[in-house]
This record gives sequence, structure tokens and C-alpha cells, in this order.
Amino acid sequence: RKSIPHFTLHAGRHLKHRLQQMMVYKGVGYGVTVNRLPTVDAYRASPCTIGQVDMVTEHVRELFKATSLWVYSIQSGKLASAELLERFAVKDGQKVLLAVMRSNDERLAARFTGVAHYDGSPLFADQYQWLSWLVEFANVHPEYVIIYRVHPREFPNKREGVTSQNANAFMKFIDGLEVPSNLHINLPRDKLSLHDLLKISDVLLNNTSTAGLEACLFGIPVVGCGDELYAFDLALQEEPDSIEDYANKISEACASGWRFSRVVGAYRWLNYLNTEATINIADGYDPSSRENKPPRRRIPKLLWRLKKAIGLDSGFAEIRGRVKPVSSADK
Repeated sequence: RKSIPHFTLHAGRHLKHRLQQMMVYKGVGYGVTVNRLPTVDAYRASPCTIGQVDMVTEHVRELFKATSLWVYSIQSGKLASAELLERFAVKDGQKVLLAVMRSNDERLAARFTGVAHYDGSPLFADQYQWLSWLVEFANVHPEYVIIYRVHPREFPNKREGVTSQNANAFMKFIDGLEVPSNLHINLPRDKLSLHDLLKISDVLLNNTSTAGLEACLFGIPVVGCGDELYAFDLALQEEPDSIEDYANKISEACASGWRFSRVVGAYRWLNYLNTEATINIADGYDPSSRENKPPRRRIPKLLWRLKKAIGLDSGFAEIRGRVKPVSSADK
């Protein structure tokens, strides 16, 4: 309100090394602005080095392990594609469309705080209207099997232990729908990973979820719903400009099939995110040194306990012996 510039400081996006990365950006809303910077074009057109491929692969492996608090899907099971196709009654010749909800919390917080750039212009007013349209679409297109995945963050998960108000309202809405046999609602209680469902998906129908990026890692085409407020490369998702165009883009995506170029595009985006958009502070901060065990001798051990009790060692162990300045200081 007083026109004082403000900045945001945040950990990185690499699932294994996020605390050894730092992001600094002006204002708020990093997720919907970093993919619009001119530097994205350069990274999109440039092959990754072997070292960068290894770095991204390390992140992807952590993503698939799904042990991080920042990964909402559970780990993929051992179900084969044939078992999953049978589970969802997919017949020969049918295409599987996986529709994924977004988490509503960022939009809700943005509205309360008056952050205008979270106001998108999607084809559907809300996710209720989107699901209603998909039900009608499934009714008139028996050549598709649609799996509608409710976002796991709406229910108790690794980070939040409660069911959201939005989830309760949405479940009541679902109970009132007449769902055709070729549309299935996937809930967290089904114990299916996003990566299980991607094994059998021909197209991902995305709202603004980063599941769109994960589908690209599988080479799967991604179609949005006209809302470009998502936190990855805009080139990795097709955006329709009308309901008619939406149906056409779904058909075109099914015809295009799996492409390795999408995997390449996802890797280049993740390289951009971890190389350009973050600052590496690994040589100045080592979270593994938190394992700071007390000394064996009695007197030093008492001093160690006293130091911990009054907080003198808070954060010291992680930065002891760091390089001064860190190698990325200029950046």
C-alpha cells in the first residue's frame, strides 16, 4: 500500500536438494510468472548437458518415490497396465482421458490477499462446471474413458491431516451426478498413484495442476481448459480458446499419441527451474550436518546441552566451514 518494494525468499524446487537452493523474486506469485520470462525460450531451445540431465533425473526419481512432503501422490504400485485397463473397463479402441483437479488453496489465499494475477480466464467457471461438462462429453463420446482424479490435497495427506471444506462440498456434488459407465471418479481412498494412472492414459486433461508436467515426463499430450495459470512451461500444454476448440484439441491430442519430445521439453523446463530460476547455495548450507551428536565427555556434554537449551547452536552446524563467499554469490 505504501509502494515499498518487497521480495520473496523461498527454497528451491529440487525435491532432493530444495534446502540447498534459494529463490529470490520480486513480489509474490512466482509460480505464474517465472514461466513467462524471456529466459525460458533459451532453455527450451537448448539441450541439457549430461550433468544437468543427471540433476533433473535425481529430482524425477524423488518425485516417483513420493516420499517427500511436497509430493501429494502416493508411490506407484506394481499394477500392470492390463490390470488397470480392466479395472476401469477400458475396451479395445477406447482412449483414456485422465482429468486432474487442481488444489484450490493457492487461489483461495490469493483472493483473500488481493493478488490479482491469480485471476485466470478458464473455459469453466469452476471445477463443478468442468466435471458437469465432462459427464456430458462422456455421454456423447463412448470412444473415450474418462478418469476424473480429485486432488489428494483436498483430503488428509502427508502434510495436512484434515479433509477440506471444498472436498466435503465436492463429494456431495459428485453424489448427485448421474455418471455414465465410461467416466470414473478417482479418490485418494482408491490408493492409486497419479503415476499408476499415467501408465494407461492417452491424454491428460489438466486444470492448472503440475500433474501436467508429470504427464509430459511420460510423453503424454496435455490439454488445458483455457486457464494459463500453471507453474511450468506454457509450451508443454495445449490451451483451447472455446468449448468447441476444447473438444477438438482433445481429439487431436489422442491422434498425436506419445512423443519423446515431450519428455525432452519437461527435462529442459526442470533444468531451467533448477539452473536459472534458483541459486545454488550447496557449498554454504549442508542440512545433513544437523546430525550434531553430543560429545562423549561429561563436561563438554553439559556445555553442549546448555548451548542447545538456550538456542546458541541454532543453524550453526549447517553453515560451519562454509565457503565465503558461496560460489553463486554474484547471482
